[in-house]
Amino acid sequence: MGRLLGLQRAVLGWVMHKPVMRGGILGGVLASVIGSAIISWLVFPSTVLSPDQKLSAALEMLDAGDFASARQLAAELRTDPEVTDAKLAGPMFVLGSVMAHDAAAYADPRQREILFRVAARYFEEARNRGLPADREGEGLYLFGYSLLEARRFAYATEVLREALTVDPQPRATEVHRLLALAYLGQDPSLPGKATREIAAYLQDSTLSPRERDAGLLWIARVQLQAADLLACRAAVEQIAAETPLRNERLLIEGELLIAEGDQLRGTLKTLAVDSPAGMKYNAALQCLKEVQSRDGADLALMSQSLLFQATIHERLGEFEEAERLWVRIRRQYFGSAEALASTVRLGELLVRVGRPFEGLPLLRRGIAEATAMPVYENPWLSRAEFETHLQEAYQTVLAAQQFETAIAFAEAWTPFLPPDQCIEARSLAHKAWAAHFEEQVVGKGAVDREAILASARAQYRLLGEVNEELAELRQTTSHFENDLWASAEGYFKGQAYRAATRQCRAFLAAQSSKRRPDALATLGECLLAQGEYAEAVQVFQLCLEEYPRHPASYRSRLKSAQALQELGRMEDARQLLIDNLYNHALTPRSPEWRDSLFALGETLYRAGLEQEATARLAGVGDRNEERNAAGFAAMEQGYSLFQEAIQNLSEAVRRFPNAPQTISARYRIAESLRHSARFARQRLGMVTIETTRVALHRQLQHDLTAAEEAYATLLQQIDDDQQGQYRSPVELAIIRNSYFGRADALFDLARYEDAVNAYSAATNRYQTEPEALEAYVQIAACYRRLNRYVEARGTVEQARIVLNRIRSDANFKRTTRFTRDEWGQVIDWLATL
Repeated sequence: MGRLLGLQRAVLGWVMHKPVMRGGILGGVLASVIGSAIISWLVFPSTVLSPDQKLSAALEMLDAGDFASARQLAAELRTDPEVTDAKLAGPMFVLGSVMAHDAAAYADPRQREILFRVAARYFEEARNRGLPADREGEGLYLFGYSLLEARRFAYATEVLREALTVDPQPRATEVHRLLALAYLGQDPSLPGKATREIAAYLQDSTLSPRERDAGLLWIARVQLQAADLLACRAAVEQIAAETPLRNERLLIEGELLIAEGDQLRGTLKTLAVDSPAGMKYNAALQCLKEVQSRDGADLALMSQSLLFQATIHERLGEFEEAERLWVRIRRQYFGSAEALASTVRLGELLVRVGRPFEGLPLLRRGIAEATAMPVYENPWLSRAEFETHLQEAYQTVLAAQQFETAIAFAEAWTPFLPPDQCIEARSLAHKAWAAHFEEQVVGKGAVDREAILASARAQYRLLGEVNEELAELRQTTSHFENDLWASAEGYFKGQAYRAATRQCRAFLAAQSSKRRPDALATLGECLLAQGEYAEAVQVFQLCLEEYPRHPASYRSRLKSAQALQELGRMEDARQLLIDNLYNHALTPRSPEWRDSLFALGETLYRAGLEQEATARLAGVGDRNEERNAAGFAAMEQGYSLFQEAIQNLSEAVRRFPNAPQTISARYRIAESLRHSARFARQRLGMVTIETTRVALHRQLQHDLTAAEEAYATLLQQIDDDQQGQYRSPVELAIIRNSYFGRADALFDLARYEDAVNAYSAATNRYQTEPEALEAYVQIAACYRRLNRYVEARGTVEQARIVLNRIRSDANFKRTTRFTRDEWGQVIDWLATL
């Protein structure tokens, strides 16, 4: 539409003074007479003009072009108490005409539109009160014209059509022109009514050849804008070859040839010069270059010709020539619409060809120039096209994984594009950046993997912040809940659990059933991560009650079981995991089924430890038979739990050997075997039947041997081949405990030489840590079992040296049985043995 208005104004011009220039010399004489009367009235107050005389004078002043005097008289009439409402139409007509004249003089489109809106209101009031009979056609014409300039296209169409019926002459030609503009303003993509009005305009036999060719050019432009290339070609061919508007004809023919080339090209990425599309582009270049070579071409046509030439070179893949022309336009026609279009298109091209650090500043400059306009208008780069270039540049940078640059570019959009669109672009970049980090984890070592995942979490936290900002901006729109959820997810994946909790609660408070089960499950996990176990169980239970068959329910049972473990409710946790595994629709292919199997084994193991602790408290091994029986019953229950744990964890490891829980599961299996051996040893001391004792001894040997092998296998997997690589605190504890667990199993098997080697491996690994003292003490015990007392005492002295070398701030109680001082006393006592 902007391009059409620009062409029409350039070719036909807006002639506001013509409709009101009625009398020529007579008008000037009358104006002089009326002016003299007014002067006489001003100098001699006794000379009083009636309201009708004032109105006649104002109208004559208007016709004569004396707008200031006409306005003054009309304003006086408007406030004159003798003027009835019915007679206010005349003054309103005069005020509207003067205001329209003033508005037409403004170059600023925004100010121009505002003033024409004021003029339209005057004309509307004049029409409603009844325009003077001899001014009705003129008034409707000016009213329609003002509405058109005020961009009230539908209303303008209505008024202008009425003008044709009221006063078809002498303004019919001009009204048809305005009607064409009004129809195009309503919908530029439907040119049918507009072209009919232009055709009616061309029916005027008084039009000059130049005016007629201008009308044909306009038809061509309208049809080109509507992509009706055949109709455009027909209009162009009707224009005389040597028309005074030849440069304009060459320009639009060049545009038409570009459009025809685009049509032939279709979706082809590359293009041969001698292809049908290439030949069209080259023909267009010849037309456009002729504009450059002709004398008398104005600057606007010259700059437009260069702009379309650059477009052709870009289509042909001749990017260097396109760049050269766009740079020339920017320098030679600085401040023009063509220069702005060149800046944006060059910027997007440079980004596309891999030069973002040159292209993005140009796009930012284009944004700054567009933002400085009161109203953005550019016939060669519509706002939609501008936004498309920005989006394409952004997508190019994002696809190249230049995430930081993409975010900075999206932030630069803010003055020009809506804030929510800019924030959405930042959100997309943070999300893509986080996903990129997660993809990099594959095949990386543990150290690199943890660093990469930390970077991914940082991006997810930023994603949460950006979407929270977006939610605040759009809280009254339909996007609000989606923004809240995106923010909660970002914070959750970034392990910002407090922020994720806040956003989940806000989302749930929105009373949306969409994603509610997922929000409940996520909220429960956030509370679980923060140690709010009781509340987490309540939230998970709510999800299970409201959505027992939703996919989020499986996640809720799994995580609720974890929270229940922390609360010591092992049986409740066990039941939830069994429900997930066997009482619902989950299959072994599901991640939740896999995780539930591992979690069930972990729960049984922890329950076994609890029963073992209960047995000690109850008095297992006590001489009091009643206490011993109670303790043994608890120990026997613990043994059963350890056996179940071994069974479930072994199945989990067999099914999912590469699962992240496998290391922990293998350790729990080894630990469960070692703890099971304690039950056999305890029972050995309680039975006297030899066959039972033989069976229990065999079971003890089996469990300890299996435990030692399990520890050894685990250490080989996670220690021998992974020396020096990053491990989580949990994995480090597993490695340490496995060294000591294997050595303890060998000790219990009475394989003292092997136990010495195993404990020595632990001392070598942890020689400056407090846990090394435990190993030295056990080595000394092995030597005493082997009757090698000198070596036992030497080992104790070595332990004393190690104790003195351990750093002063070491936390002995975290990994050993004693404090530093207590270890000193233990070593002193052992030295006496």
